[in-house]
Amino acid sequence: MPEYIRALVFILVMTALVFKFSEAPATAIAIAKGDFKSRRNTWIYITLAGFLSQNIWIFYAIVIILALRAAKKDSNKVALFFFLILAMPELNAFVPGFAGISYFIAVTYQRVLVWIILLPIFWRILFAPNQGKFKWNFADIVLVLYFSLNAILQFQYLVFTEWVRYLLGWVFDVLIPYFAISRTIKDIKSFRDVVMSFVVGAMVISVVGIFEFSKQWLVYQTLSDAIGVDGGMGYMGRGGNLRAIATTGQAIVLGYVLAIALTLYVFLNKSVPNKKAYFIGFALLIAGEISPLSKGPWVGVAIAIVVSIVFGAHAFSRLAKAMIAVLMVFTLLLFTDYGDTIISYLPFVGKLDEGSMDYRRLVIEKSMSVIYNNPYFGSNDYWLYLEDLRQGQGIIDIVNNYIGVALNSGFVGLFLYLLFFCSVFSLMFRSMRRTTFSSEEHELGQVLIGALVGIMVMMSSVSDILNVPLLCWGIAAMGIAYSKMVLATDKNST
Repeated sequence: MPEYIRALVFILVMTALVFKFSEAPATAIAIAKGDFKSRRNTWIYITLAGFLSQNIWIFYAIVIILALRAAKKDSNKVALFFFLILAMPELNAFVPGFAGISYFIAVTYQRVLVWIILLPIFWRILFAPNQGKFKWNFADIVLVLYFSLNAILQFQYLVFTEWVRYLLGWVFDVLIPYFAISRTIKDIKSFRDVVMSFVVGAMVISVVGIFEFSKQWLVYQTLSDAIGVDGGMGYMGRGGNLRAIATTGQAIVLGYVLAIALTLYVFLNKSVPNKKAYFIGFALLIAGEISPLSKGPWVGVAIAIVVSIVFGAHAFSRLAKAMIAVLMVFTLLLFTDYGDTIISYLPFVGKLDEGSMDYRRLVIEKSMSVIYNNPYFGSNDYWLYLEDLRQGQGIIDIVNNYIGVALNSGFVGLFLYLLFFCSVFSLMFRSMRRTTFSSEEHELGQVLIGALVGIMVMMSSVSDILNVPLLCWGIAAMGIAYSKMVLATDKNST
């Protein structure tokens, strides 16, 4: 039996078990039963297509048909999008060009979902006559300014066809998801659906991550044999253990995705009547978060949850209880045979993989010298000055998104980038203050602010790759949608 068939069998078993476990809690309040069934089946069919189609273009044709069919009958298309984005890896393919053009555009699994599910929403928002005048907020304006700055800077360096591809990448990966999500989620019911959908998908890849870590086998990596496209960046270890990646393509990205899911999951406490099932789900996500052995996301999720608690009712007592519980568990673990091993993996105090930290420090030092030479608008040829940082995989990994932004667009670009997220934070915070502590709206604001802060922390240890930008802009878009929802509710009540 081919390895990819064995991998498919294990994946289907794990997926079926998670969907069976999560169906009752997810459909109790948050997701309509018909929508859950349709999304679950679409996930499974997409997985089957990925491993059995034998050709990347046949696979994408099947995904288009399945996504169109699911979107046609789904009551919340944004929730459908968040449910499906983790079903498969990125799976890069290139539409071939001619007359000297190497290729027209890169096609990825996530982009196909954007085209089929979110693009019609984006088009309707901008051009449908019954939508009324499009209303801009400060964050929207800053985002468009940041996009325009990058477009102008790249126009100086790229040939026209490359520049057009660059702009289309921005449109597909940033602008369409941002505006479609921020203008579509309009009430707390829709938010429950979106958050639960993302969390259910995250639980599936969490279980896959646990399996990969325990069996030392990257199951989605076998897609290279099935359709000729790699399902990730390959095998990487830490401390003698394999770092899981599931469908995210890289270990740190899996940690990043599950950190966001863990933070958002706190909001679903009232949406899951069965508290035993709720805490089992929490345990699954925590175990999945451990499986990639990525320290940055561990710090990020800890800060995200602390921030969420700080903005809630009885913040001091809840924070104290949480810290005591963590310390008790940690102390008990230290007295086991695995105590020294656990310490070696911890951020800041662990000595394991110190070479990675040395590389990160070297990236910052060398990058800052390039940035200081091009402080305002960055440099397009900064790679030439970082050649000695090229790793064994043949890449120069910046491993810090803020450094990457400054290298590409200077301190002006970095200022606009940070200003955007600060403006989203400000809008969410001011909106949350309009709600009462005990309301679902306030709890949603807490976790969205926590998730945004956690993302900003994690951005200091991860590059703008794979699912990172999609979820980064997606959570920001949910923050804008939240502020609009609270404002609309406030107006209706007065």
